[in-house]
Parts: sequence; C-alpha cells; structure tokens
Amino acid sequence: MPKSMSAGSIRTKSGVVLDKADLDLLAVQAADMDLTGWKPRPVRPSLSANKGAIEHSTRIDVRVPQALHRRVVDRAAREGMTTDPNQTYTQQVIAGLRIELANLEVDGDTPAFAEKVVRANLEGLLAFLVELGDRPNGWSHEVVNEVARAYLVGRRDVAGDLGGTTRRILWPCLERAGLDF
Repeated sequence: MPKSMSAGSIRTKSGVVLDKADLDLLAVQAADMDLTGWKPRPVRPSLSANKGAIEHSTRIDVRVPQALHRRVVDRAAREGMTTDPNQTYTQQVIAGLRIELANLEVDGDTPAFAEKVVRANLEGLLAFLVELGDRPNGWSHEVVNEVARAYLVGRRDVAGDLGGTTRRILWPCLERAGLDF
C-alpha cells in the first residue's frame, strides 16, 4: 500500500513518497559514502560512421554525425546561407535579399517597368534593413517582417501601388529571402 503524504514528507519525481524516517535513513547512508574516487562520466562517443577516426560530433540543436553536419554546411554555403547560430534573423534576411538581387531574372513577358519596380523595392528594403541595423540579440522574426511590410506599404507614394505583375515577382523573392509575406 503506497504511503500517503504527511507533514515532513516529500514526493520524488517518480511519485514515491518519502517520510521523515526514509529521509533520515538516506542521510545516514549518504554520510557513509566516500566520494574521493568519484569521476565524471566519460564524454559521449562520436556519432560518425567512421568509428576508428578521432572526430567529434558537432553540437547543434540535436546531435548529428559529422558527415551530415559537413553536408549541411556545404549546402548552406552553396545557397548563400549560414548555419551560424549567432547570425540573427535580420542578418539572414539581408543576406537573402542580396542573393535575390544578384539572381533577379524575369521572363520575357514581364514589362520592363515591373522589373525596375521590383529591383527598386528589393534595393530599398535591403538598404533600409542595413540602416536599421540590429540589436545585440537580434530583432524578432515578427518585428523584421512587420518592418518590411511597413516599408513596402510606405513606398506606395514613391513607386505606386504594387500591381499584380510586380507582386507576382516580388513576393517569391521576399519569401526566398526569408520574409513571411
């Protein structure tokens, strides 16, 4: 029959109730322990498939084999992104906008003015975010997206309302740059 809680008793994480007599017994046992030979546990073994090699498993949000981490870093470099956890969301968006500007191509059916409007909006937003700068911990995802929306809405008086063709080109660029539109 399980013990019930009473004054001076505690419940462990596993749900076991320890009364005053149990706690006193544990205190006596702990007093007799010799911790001079205690050593910390050894580190975790490598997750890499190559068991003979001395490799470490790079620590990110989860542990992954070093070969997988290397492939992720290489792919991020090819796509102009980073796996650096210290890079803020603002910095990632700025890098994404630079890539979109460098790779901006429109199909032959798109009017030249639409391409100019898209390019002007991307360049303006990029300059605005660079000038805005960053905070030590970075701006939140929501703040960066709201600032970008407000910037584009505020440009209506300069560049006119974004038409369907411009929106069709601009929105995917913004999404690939990391913004939520």
